[in-house]
Amino acid sequence: MSVNCKESKTLKQIFETALLEVKDEIGLNSYELTEYYRLPTFAFIFAKLSEKKLEYMMLGDCVMLVNEMEITDHRVDNLFEKGKNEIKDSIGTNSALNKKIILQKIRKLSNQPSGYWIDSLDERFLDHAIINQIDVTSEQIVLMSDGFYEFYQNNQNKTFEELIKMRFNSSAIDPIYGKKDDASILVIDV
Repeated sequence: MSVNCKESKTLKQIFETALLEVKDEIGLNSYELTEYYRLPTFAFIFAKLSEKKLEYMMLGDCVMLVNEMEITDHRVDNLFEKGKNEIKDSIGTNSALNKKIILQKIRKLSNQPSGYWIDSLDERFLDHAIINQIDVTSEQIVLMSDGFYEFYQNNQNKTFEELIKMRFNSSAIDPIYGKKDDASILVIDV
């Protein structure tokens, strides 16, 4: 991707070129896929800082902290929150819902007009990414995955360095998904 990062290109152009190169590399450009939801997906924040101007492109449930604001894409949160509530409400009842079925149902809504948009090898997501520019006035820009953000929310009295160590040593399992969520963070001093 770094070979495509040119100051003259927009983030969308850079990402589009990189996506085509990846698809070509793994041989997907010669296939007509209709069920992209079956492929791996990921949330992302892609940012370009020039002087104090920050251009960003994001999709999915990751978070950026800048200028004392939390910037995220809430479209995916709403569907997954609904699914989590459906699972929680069914626990302990005679009709306990199968978590896997609920999560698969939500997953099939990825990159669909009635669902949510997330990155995959389906380039249609590019038209649905949140793209914006802001002037940076804060001393830091922080990019994080949803797994780290949840940890950050519960421990806001700690520094990022402390949080990273705590999260690394944590073995907490998500009660809904039954696994330890990814926890990525990038702290940029401006």
